[in-house]
Amino acid sequence: LNNTVPWPGGVLPFVLQGTFTQAELNNLNEACNMWSRHANVRCVDRTNQAAFVTLTKRNQGCFAYVGAGQSGSRQVNLGPEC
Repeated sequence: LNNTVPWPGGVLPFVLQGTFTQAELNNLNEACNMWSRHANVRCVDRTNQAAFVTLTKRNQGCFAYVGAGQSGSRQVNLGPEC
């Protein structure tokens, strides 16, 4: 894995886990659009990519496991107070 390009090709595959409101989905979409404009990172629905982000909505606060790996999921939790 090239440390200067954490997501190969600037593609960030993700899956949603939990029930997000339409407003929360709109905020996530806007965040992805901002990353695309300013960081050349494009969010895509995960298909078969080995490395991806799982966005969760649990009552456990706001947290993320930092960094991209070569395989597996990196969890980002968006609790109610995030």
